[in-house]
Amino acid sequence: MDQRYLKYWIQSYLAGVPQIKVGLRNDEGHLLEVLTLQTKDLGSRSYRSPMQNARWNPLVVIDFMDAFCSFAREKISQAPSDVTLRFRYEPSSQTISVNPAPLESQSLNASLRAILES
Repeated sequence: MDQRYLKYWIQSYLAGVPQIKVGLRNDEGHLLEVLTLQTKDLGSRSYRSPMQNARWNPLVVIDFMDAFCSFAREKISQAPSDVTLRFRYEPSSQTISVNPAPLESQSLNASLRAILES
């Protein structure tokens, strides 16, 4: 559950949602309990986790998102306007790679662009 708090937090934080409802299920998928959680408290919940890799800090997440958005903006501005870029996180090297997306994504991008421009 603790790893999901990061996803809940970033989505709720960016959307300005002050509290969320989380349903807890058993292994068969039956709802056991509904929790009401304050968005601002989700980061501190991760610090109480016994799993070291589940802990995260909201300030570090915001700094990472700021750095990634700057990186993405730079790469996008350098790419030709008809090319769709794919950003991929590489866990083994803890890096982000940037490559042109496959051709099927390129044609989808062109279709979407045509719809938006009409």
